[in-house]
Amino acid sequence: MWVIVHAFSGMALGALLTTRSLWEIAIWALLLHMVLDIIPHWDYTRLVRRVRWGAADAGLAVTALVLARAVFGLEWGIIVAGAVSAMPDFELLDTLVGLKRPRLFPSHRPWFPHGSCAPLPGVITQGAIVIASFLLLVFL
Repeated sequence: MWVIVHAFSGMALGALLTTRSLWEIAIWALLLHMVLDIIPHWDYTRLVRRVRWGAADAGLAVTALVLARAVFGLEWGIIVAGAVSAMPDFELLDTLVGLKRPRLFPSHRPWFPHGSCAPLPGVITQGAIVIASFLLLVFL
């Protein structure tokens, strides 16, 4: 899943868990990251311009989190959930420049069932998750 998908879905989860502690929200956000990585999706990591895609993806995720707090005043639990859900993907940044090393996060390990599919259905799936997450944020 793209970083922006994890950020938006995490924020939606945070909106659902506003009465919980930040630690509990963070744990649920990490679990959400793993669940989303199981869903068949398409990643840009094998594209020639993967560094540009990765920079844009990470930049959009950070921008969304900053705007969510600074402009829209969303609660800290929502921001924490979005940031924590997105953070595990930052360990994959080295793949964008062709480096390979052992991964720490469980859903990035070789034994984890990581979902994969063709570009069109993969992008549609991720777009649907972002839209659903955005709608949850707006209507909660």
